[in-house]
Amino acid sequence: MKKIFLLSIISLVFLSSCFVNQQNTETTNQTFNGTVGTIGKKRISVIYSHINDEKSKKYVSDSMKNAGIDEKSIEDFIKSVDLYNKAIGNQNLLKYGFNSAENSQNDSGKISELWKKNYPNFEGFNCRITSYTLLKNFIKIGKPDTTDTEYLFMDKLALKNSPIKLFSDQEIKDFESFFSAIKTPKTKDISVHLKSVKDDWKKKEITFLNKGNPKKASLISVFFHSNQAGEESYLFIGHIGILLPTADSKFMFIEKVSFEEPYQMLIFNNKSDLNEYLMGKYNTSWGQDEASPFIMENDKLMESYKDAK
Repeated sequence: MKKIFLLSIISLVFLSSCFVNQQNTETTNQTFNGTVGTIGKKRISVIYSHINDEKSKKYVSDSMKNAGIDEKSIEDFIKSVDLYNKAIGNQNLLKYGFNSAENSQNDSGKISELWKKNYPNFEGFNCRITSYTLLKNFIKIGKPDTTDTEYLFMDKLALKNSPIKLFSDQEIKDFESFFSAIKTPKTKDISVHLKSVKDDWKKKEITFLNKGNPKKASLISVFFHSNQAGEESYLFIGHIGILLPTADSKFMFIEKVSFEEPYQMLIFNNKSDLNEYLMGKYNTSWGQDEASPFIMENDKLMESYKDAK
């Protein structure tokens, strides 16, 4: 029953929607003006790109390099983006530059059809695989433990069927260990769940090499709580992305919401807006026994985290 429940919860995360293009705004330099959009309960400033033109790819690559990400990881990321964007085609993506995120919608049916036509035996890459591709060298795992990884079944299948080899056998083991579900008490108290995560990572000897350095890239993890009656209570990373500082003191967030949905580079003015974006998107359970999602930056609660309800 535990396995069935975890799989059903994760399937909901896979179906989450993300922003797609309305009207193109060409990239002319490396400073971008945000556009106000209503996300969650707050109007925030955010623009997005599908990293579908050379200027956008150079901008994100340079930002990653400046934030300490190694060349090989950046190359693997760009290869993955190009593979996806070529399969989906410009008519289903923002062709170049950045655009406002407000009121955007994906034609998920068309995207799914095109993806399956081009890659019938490959699921694609999701948020966890994408983030770990970029920051696997920022994370050390002294004692990997791959217990409670049932919900990663599609991740494992994607890595097995991928036309691009992203991880070594040891890196796959570390990937599964980092993203394994974490047992936690049956409570809505986020401080209790935060301790469960930290205790689990301490047992696995998970450390973040550049934590606390504002000039370096960081992992932004959205933890979900699974607490069905009669079953054990678990935490799992339902969404994750990479946060980078920009040259104009803003924040770049790199994400791939699901296997079939586009890669996104979003620019936020501050971490409070990032919190509003993520919580507005994922804090959707009302009156249930689960705790609200909570957001961690590396191994700490994100400084601007706030329950958006």
